[in-house]
Amino acid sequence: MITGNKGEWSEVYTLLKIISDQQLFAGDSNLNKIETKVRPLSWTKNSGK
Repeated sequence: MITGNKGEWSEVYTLLKIISDQQLFAGDSNLNKIETKVRPLSWTKNSGK
């Protein structure tokens, strides 16, 4: 059986949401999103070289 508290599941959700959106926004000290500070995420396949 899979178990976990609300905090543990929210960490998994957050990771999957960031991967899905492929961007990560910065936030201020009140946890408000700063629209002008965005970090795009991209993954490249390792060619093994």
